[in-house]
Amino acid sequence: GICGNKAGQQGTLTITENDNGDKCENSGNITGTDCGGICGPGVGYYGGDVDINNCINSGTIDPDNGGICGPYASHREGTLTIDSCENQGVVNLGGGGICGAYCCGGAALNTVDDIDSAARPSGDVTITNCSNSGEIKADDSDDGTGAGGIVGKFAARGYDVSNDESWARKTLIIESCSNSGEITGIGSDHCGGGGICGSYAF
Repeated sequence: GICGNKAGQQGTLTITENDNGDKCENSGNITGTDCGGICGPGVGYYGGDVDINNCINSGTIDPDNGGICGPYASHREGTLTIDSCENQGVVNLGGGGICGAYCCGGAALNTVDDIDSAARPSGDVTITNCSNSGEIKADDSDDGTGAGGIVGKFAARGYDVSNDESWARKTLIIESCSNSGEITGIGSDHCGGGGICGSYAF
């Protein structure tokens, strides 16, 4: 809605309200692959430093996408701070009201053969004073599709290159955030949605 792919790559970016108090807002539906209402995927890519404050999304969020940031936030050692942002839109499977799937995650895929480089480390993500009021959807499949009110599926999970068969636990801080949206869908033990985090967090 505001920035595209890899916003803040190797630089510094701040998105916030203006001097008149007008907030950045997206009301369009967030459709397609790897999309976000304010920023696209890979916010803070390659060591970027990004601050996002006082933004609102009211558009429906397609699977794996995010209301404020798209998937793979802080990918490759970025730093992302999100404060006082709000999602009001429906969060579909795997998506997140604030950040999409793989927030603070090093790699999206599960096997050594799927990793296309020697290292895909994540960075640090801090989310404070954010809220979701949109419906959160889950289903009864076994592929980790449960959405989250704040972050989507596989939050803070990344591939640990020091151990080919383990997943590294990455640094994701979520503080003073809330959800008032209804969690709907069948939801299995593995894939049910969450008010704060989607399926397979950490």
